[in-house]
Amino acid sequence: VYPGSSSECGDGTLDMAAPVAAPDVLAAVLGIDFSDAPRVPLPVQGFAAGFVRPRMPAFAARVAALDPTNAAACEDLVRDVLWACWEIGNPAAPRGPAMAHLCAIFEAAAELQQARIARDAFRTLCAAAMRAAGEISNLALLSALHAEPGADPLTEHTYLLHWCAQTRRAGPSVASELLRAVVDAAARNETVTETFDPLLAAFVAVTAPLSRIEAVTAHACTLLTLANAHDALCLTIIQHPRWHPAVPDAGSLIRGSLLGVLLRPTTLPRPPQPRPRERLAPEEYPSAEYFGMPGGGVVSDIASAISTVQTAIGNNRNVVFELVRKLLGAAARREAVVRLLADMLRLSIGRTRMMAERATQGDDGTLLNLLALLLRLCDPFVQARQLDKVDLAHLLGPGSIFDISQESLLVATQDQVAAYQAAGLPPGLTLTDLPHAAHPAPAAAPAAPNFITQAFFLTLYAMRVGLVPCTRTFLEWASDKRQDMIQSALQGATRAQDYSAVALIQAMIEQLPTVGLAFRAELLDQDLSESVLRFYGFVAELLLQRVGCTSAQPFISSAPLPYAALPDFILEDLTVVMTHFLRVTPDVINRSAATPSLLRLIVVLMGSPALIGNIYLRAKLVEVMSLVVAHPGHAVPAAALIFQADPVALRLGPTLLDLYVAVEDTDFYSRLNMRHSIQSLIKALWETPSSRQSFVACVGSETFMRFAMLIINDITYLLDEARSNLLKIQNYQHGVPDTENERPTCERIARACVELANQTVVTLVFVSRDVAAPFLRPELSGRLASMLNCNMAAMLASGADGLEATLAQDYALQPGTLLQQMATVMANVAGIPTGTPASPFIEAIARDPRFYKPENMARIVEILRHGPCPVDLPRQFAELYRLVETARAALQDNDIPDEEVPEDFTDPITCEIMEDPVELPSSHKIVDRGTISAHLLSSPMDPFNRQPLSMADVIPRPDILAQITDWLAARRQRA
Repeated sequence: VYPGSSSECGDGTLDMAAPVAAPDVLAAVLGIDFSDAPRVPLPVQGFAAGFVRPRMPAFAARVAALDPTNAAACEDLVRDVLWACWEIGNPAAPRGPAMAHLCAIFEAAAELQQARIARDAFRTLCAAAMRAAGEISNLALLSALHAEPGADPLTEHTYLLHWCAQTRRAGPSVASELLRAVVDAAARNETVTETFDPLLAAFVAVTAPLSRIEAVTAHACTLLTLANAHDALCLTIIQHPRWHPAVPDAGSLIRGSLLGVLLRPTTLPRPPQPRPRERLAPEEYPSAEYFGMPGGGVVSDIASAISTVQTAIGNNRNVVFELVRKLLGAAARREAVVRLLADMLRLSIGRTRMMAERATQGDDGTLLNLLALLLRLCDPFVQARQLDKVDLAHLLGPGSIFDISQESLLVATQDQVAAYQAAGLPPGLTLTDLPHAAHPAPAAAPAAPNFITQAFFLTLYAMRVGLVPCTRTFLEWASDKRQDMIQSALQGATRAQDYSAVALIQAMIEQLPTVGLAFRAELLDQDLSESVLRFYGFVAELLLQRVGCTSAQPFISSAPLPYAALPDFILEDLTVVMTHFLRVTPDVINRSAATPSLLRLIVVLMGSPALIGNIYLRAKLVEVMSLVVAHPGHAVPAAALIFQADPVALRLGPTLLDLYVAVEDTDFYSRLNMRHSIQSLIKALWETPSSRQSFVACVGSETFMRFAMLIINDITYLLDEARSNLLKIQNYQHGVPDTENERPTCERIARACVELANQTVVTLVFVSRDVAAPFLRPELSGRLASMLNCNMAAMLASGADGLEATLAQDYALQPGTLLQQMATVMANVAGIPTGTPASPFIEAIARDPRFYKPENMARIVEILRHGPCPVDLPRQFAELYRLVETARAALQDNDIPDEEVPEDFTDPITCEIMEDPVELPSSHKIVDRGTISAHLLSSPMDPFNRQPLSMADVIPRPDILAQITDWLAARRQRA
């Protein structure tokens, strides 16, 4: 059928009942004389029934004359070709798929060709028959569009797809050869779109329901063969309605698109599909097919099963990658591919939220496959380190593949981004420059984004909606909490006699072991993990380059606008992925060449508040670094190198102290988690001499003083909270009704407070050992002495408040250990180990009227002498006790009764005589400088009216100081 003949309709479609030209095609490919064929055009049906069938005996005789020994085989071969041709157009013939005959013909011809028949005539005949089969197959596929009413118009296409996907006797290459023959015929006849549009629709319908990974891969090979056969087919594929169907959600897009069905093979759980008239739909568990046993349980050879799955998925990913790479080969097709990938990710954004409808989102396995595809596309420029090819300002331009208008950004605000976009300012601006930038003349239309930039951002979004939610799902499936929730749900459904829910929950319980193996096979796959880290290493190098980080200037004071306007999920996802690897597969981090770049980026971001506006995100970076260095079993060798040699890391001490202070204004649980991570990292760095020096260098700074004050405050607060909640738990254990269901919350708070209190006391031990001087300043000495006196008395009285020792032990609250550590801190700050007693702190201990008691000190000496502790500690604490008592006696001799002191001379907070009175500017209260200085270390507010206040604002009152001095002198003279 040739374009331009009377068989072509005005709209470009083909009318199979219209007349056709003389049968030149068959004459050419079979080499048979058609000279006696009627030259008057006949309809297809008339040609097949009226001309081809009656000449079958003559064709058979011609074949028989070629080689008598193989005449029967060749006769059958050609007869089947012609019979199939007749069947296509004969309305009286049974309506079965002609493709069944044509595929068999082609396969037989291929086998005869491979048999190396001696005579060339047979090979020529086989090749001719194969070409004829391809030509007539094209007619068969076209005729399927005009099937009788009620018949399945996709029968021929469906059969061809199934046949191509199977492993045939003559080998899988036979299917590729037939497809190429059909494509060649369609290209010659200019019917590529008409032939293959229905075949591509059938492809989605045939492939979507498949569960075996290998079966989907076979169909992917079919589509790849078509794409490789002719460039026109690539265009047909991306212009097909099934390439990018207009659907409202990611689930429908994946299940209904040509590429989506190829990305679906997985063994991970799939969300339930909505079904009419069913309140509950079962979740799909493909893992059972690969890891389960017919009678229940899992396969015995787990390693082999995991390897099989990884190989199968790897093969599928390779074929899909080759297909996508082929489609991306021309600029005209590239945009369609990018739009489809971007929509798959954009419509899956609900996976980042807690309550999204799972059936409408992409599933874990599909999005992991999509991530693997994008990582393969990125690999060439990642490995070549083509940093300059990525345009970070892409998301700010009109051609952006993603909309960031609703995103939380790293530093910039949405208003700043809008101002930048409206003004058309150059991308090299920093946020500091933005308000002063002149508006340039309107520029030419921006150039289209390069594919490297598009692939870069597609991969970042794939991390967000694919890998990160999958790691969370993995932790949920692996956690004891999930199994407890499942059992609780089963009991509830059983009591309610909800038998459909019971069946679903039981199915979930049965599949728990196989799902765990599926996550091991796919999420923890070594090749995927290495690719992820390699890509993030590239991200780290790119960001460090664009913010201008150098060894001479490691920390950045102002962020370039393209960096500042990046969505903050980029760094948040990095922290999640790094945490996942460090906790689950730390060896991947150890082996990766990207690890040094990643750690350097984290250190720079931790030390550059100008690069991250979100305090929670800065704290997450600290958590990652604490995992890197704090756990001996998971220690990363690259970390030791960085912290010992990198000048950036050598300046990290003040950064961590500043962050410890900055998290004070966050919520309770976040503050506990953040400070736990910060203290873990401080401890690890303190043990490295070069890093410890960065802390020592800032000992006199306000940041260090605030850090020290917050540690002192935290210990008292955490221990009080822990004891309070433990007493509530004890009451519930003894039968007190828990009407508000508070016990789980009490347990969580108690455990968290005890853990952080223990850690904070340890921090105070090593800090006071090496840098005691700050604790001798008036702002800290009295507060530290009071905290130690108070909590040591509480440790001595442990049990007196009714708290049972066994319960305290269950929650790791160990009074004896805490008592020993606090005694060590007291001795360190008092200078006893160095032999240089610090009288300011000793006097502060003795001056504490509320909590200092000589009998407590004596008891502590005895406990230390008879309990396990450092050898020198009992002697040191006994010496401290002696010095404190001496100081206390001296203070008592000079004590002034409270009733004799004029009220104007006493501090309204401490009720002690002021030594350096100052006036607070907003409340006009007169307080001692040391008192307000200590208060401001905890809170930058006026304690009397909560207005902002700093030490620079206070007003000295030398007149009041002179009055106090004169009054004290007169009193001493009278005495």
